[in-house]
Amino acid sequence: MPHLGVTVKGAVLPALVRCPLCQKKQLRIYHDPVFDGQWGSCRNCGFHGDMIELAGSAWKLNVRATCRRLDQAGYDLASEMPLTDAIEVYERKFIAVRETAAKFWEGCQKHFAAGVDSQLRHLQQRIGAGNSNLGQLWADHGGEVLGSCHYLEPDTVFNNRGEYRLRTGAGRAGSKYFKGRGWDNCLVVPFWRLPDRLGGFLFIGRDLDPEKDFVYIPVKEGGYGELTSNRKFDAGVGMLPSVFAKPNPKLGNTLVVTNDVLTAVRLQIRHLKSHAALLPIVCTYDNGLNIRTSDKIWSLTSRDKITFWSPRPDMQIISDACQAKARFADYDVPLTEMRGDWGVLRHHPPHEWLHIVNNHSKRWDVALRRLLTGMSEHETEEIILNLELTGPGLRDFISGSKDQLREMLNNIYTARSRARQVRYDKLTVTEEADGWHVQGAHISSASIRIEQLLQARSGRNYYRGVILFNGEEVAFTERTDSVKHNMLKWARDYLEMAGHPGMTYVNAWDTRAINIALQFHTPQVVTGVDAVGWDVDRSQFNFPKFAIKVGGEVLSDYACLFTDKGVPGRSLDPPAALSKKEIRTLGERDEETAIFWATVGCVASNVLAPAIHCDTVGLILDGAGAQTIGAAAAAALGCPEYGSTEYHMANPRRLSRLGDQVGQHHWPYILRLGKSPDLSAIESWLAADEARQAIISLPWAAARAMGIRGWNVLRYERKLGSMQLMTAAARRVLPAYLADLCSRQLFIDNVSANHTENVLRDVAGWFTEQCGGDGQAVLDSLTLLELPGKYPAYQHFLDVVFRFIHDGRIQLVRKTFENEPDGESVVYHVENEAVVWIPEDRVVDTMEKLASVPPTILAIKRDLDAAGGLIGQRTYGDKRGWLVDEAWWTREHATWKTRTAKIGGPIL
Repeated sequence: MPHLGVTVKGAVLPALVRCPLCQKKQLRIYHDPVFDGQWGSCRNCGFHGDMIELAGSAWKLNVRATCRRLDQAGYDLASEMPLTDAIEVYERKFIAVRETAAKFWEGCQKHFAAGVDSQLRHLQQRIGAGNSNLGQLWADHGGEVLGSCHYLEPDTVFNNRGEYRLRTGAGRAGSKYFKGRGWDNCLVVPFWRLPDRLGGFLFIGRDLDPEKDFVYIPVKEGGYGELTSNRKFDAGVGMLPSVFAKPNPKLGNTLVVTNDVLTAVRLQIRHLKSHAALLPIVCTYDNGLNIRTSDKIWSLTSRDKITFWSPRPDMQIISDACQAKARFADYDVPLTEMRGDWGVLRHHPPHEWLHIVNNHSKRWDVALRRLLTGMSEHETEEIILNLELTGPGLRDFISGSKDQLREMLNNIYTARSRARQVRYDKLTVTEEADGWHVQGAHISSASIRIEQLLQARSGRNYYRGVILFNGEEVAFTERTDSVKHNMLKWARDYLEMAGHPGMTYVNAWDTRAINIALQFHTPQVVTGVDAVGWDVDRSQFNFPKFAIKVGGEVLSDYACLFTDKGVPGRSLDPPAALSKKEIRTLGERDEETAIFWATVGCVASNVLAPAIHCDTVGLILDGAGAQTIGAAAAAALGCPEYGSTEYHMANPRRLSRLGDQVGQHHWPYILRLGKSPDLSAIESWLAADEARQAIISLPWAAARAMGIRGWNVLRYERKLGSMQLMTAAARRVLPAYLADLCSRQLFIDNVSANHTENVLRDVAGWFTEQCGGDGQAVLDSLTLLELPGKYPAYQHFLDVVFRFIHDGRIQLVRKTFENEPDGESVVYHVENEAVVWIPEDRVVDTMEKLASVPPTILAIKRDLDAAGGLIGQRTYGDKRGWLVDEAWWTREHATWKTRTAKIGGPIL
């Protein structure tokens, strides 16, 4: 995308960006899970295709020329074969297949509109789409979701055998897809894997019987769709365009998903006879073997409420709701509403039916518990197995169930979770309710089940599972090194610390217990999480107690491994609504609240930075008020603290240890350097990536030097009280905001060139719209923040100059250039020329002495020049200096005095 002049703000897809073809911000970039690439679809100009096609359209080049240009730019398009061969495969297996499918679908749309014969018109009438009943609204929109064709045409199109002479009447021998007699014209429902990317077609013919008269044919793009018994094919979603239609006034942002294709089609047809926008309903498909709609498709939608429903609920639709962690409508449509073809769901308008369905919907786990209540243990076990609920997910589901159901589920879980006997070292080991036995002898009063082997990216491995002891299950996550050598001793100690003393075991089996546990239960190998912050592999933000996925889902059951000191976010709880009292407290218009929100903005922008392709920026706390409230706010937001006594900053080895510790997590941290830090001792460290997550309290001169170097500066000089009243609320702000932002696919409006300001404005919008708070209290924090770009380097420099003049370190005198300078500590207000001369060497030397690090001269000069204040450089005597415009100097001095008053500085 950068080669096309387009910036994608975020590592998370889908992302909304400016289209390089029409220049409108209507191009959505999606992740393609099948081929692990990207797919674009523009709502304005109609472009759709992969990134090679997008580049070709932007550059006005054919496929071969585009691929060669991308190859020259360094893109790896052909790692396993020569580039020429790779281009040929791409053209044949991707471009040609997509074009053929699109042309076939275009023909289906025309075929349906033409109503070529009485048999097709009869099918149309059975679904409520007789030509006499269709209006212009159907012509405008209905053709997006339904077409028709003769049953022989798919053999021609999808097998590339050449044209057939179409016949009517009985089935034709040799058709690959349509078996049996009686096939003629068929209705065609297209299924999309991504917006504008066809995944397959569902053909409905003969008597419209889903068991016998439905045929799904995949689009075999890139060889995907060559079905085998051990490979699943993503069927896509029928009527996907309705997902991106204008929200229905009655239904809001709800999307209804059903596996009853005919009911969805009939409702859509009736709806489009009187409405301009598609009804928000889509359909899924599952042939019970190897073709099924993937749950990954739901992450592409911006719908915040997805409800799964079928007129006759079955395990398939319940399973779909569970897999998507969505809502399920347990609503049986009255039989009188489902009789015949024309009378289906006739007593309410289609949008009213969906409103009824939505009102009956419940969260998937609540609906499932309701369904299981009253069932036999055998029926319940069969349903749990079909839903593939296992391990921690099943345990959480059980723990949330009521007594009778929980007891039955526990029986099922216990019975199925353990193998009864294994052979080890020519002996039989038996697992029973009271532990492990060997040849009848009791070797352990606890059984240990290892469910997962967690492999963290840091290289550390962990076991995760449960210890079964005295009828209790005690969950654990532990380093493999701690468990594998003396597992029984470790289990006893672990149980004692967990409040379950009394486990006994035979010492001779201690070192062999790990092998027994692994034979009883083969653990699932998964990638573990041992870092707080953005997790690019899972597209989620990890916290010690939970995770927030892009899309807004909050996970409490994931492989989270946190054992080291200094782990960020330990005190943060899962996202929850702020109380009215907390909202009032955080909406106060005072200095403490402004400093708090400024800290929130800086911490949140750094937490978000790796997810949306922005750089992290360190934060300097300047002034007594900023340092007291800012540090307390950062700690409440989960930032760990490191002290200068723990890490001697001049020691490269100690610096490396600090870098390793803070570099493990993607989260800011507080670094205490003492009252008079020597920044020159850590000059190289300040330029390192891990330093850009630091929050440091510094004296004013050092703060100015770091501001010139591009750090954020939070500045308030007057002493303030504590933020005790805000502490409890502070711990809830960041998770709640991130959950809301994730539900918006991490979209932040870039109103400014500064990332931190954009985040703060987004936080203000969230606090106003989602919490009902005073967003201006958040925006007031911008007056205390000196942000790179918004507060240029020259202003930090002039702050030093004006402060030196005010404190008497430098004099401001009127002179002419003909006079010899009468001292070094002088800023000359040059007579008769309306200019001011600032001695560069003197100011920089004094500043370096106070700050212990020099300011960046080039940055100062660049920003002075950009601001229009710098007239030139001139030597006065043997001293170098800058000439600035007198009127500009006067305006800047007045601005400095005003700002100094706002940040609690001395009265000037």
